[in-house]
Amino acid sequence: MKLRRLLTKEHTSKSGEGLIRGNPNSMIYHMPAGEHYDKVTRPVYFKTEEAAIAEGYRKSKN
Repeated sequence: MKLRRLLTKEHTSKSGEGLIRGNPNSMIYHMPAGEHYDKVTRPVYFKTEEAAIAEGYRKSKN
């Protein structure tokens, strides 16, 4: 159950936009505190990790 809560926790800006950045070329998503978060060009944004995974993305290792 803890994992489910972590994956569905929303990561949003004050305006309600998703903060999780997905790289459509590599199909890897990056969390806001991640090492490569600011290096993603042309990102796809997600509000939850679950949403990114549902679209076929995997979590960055960094």
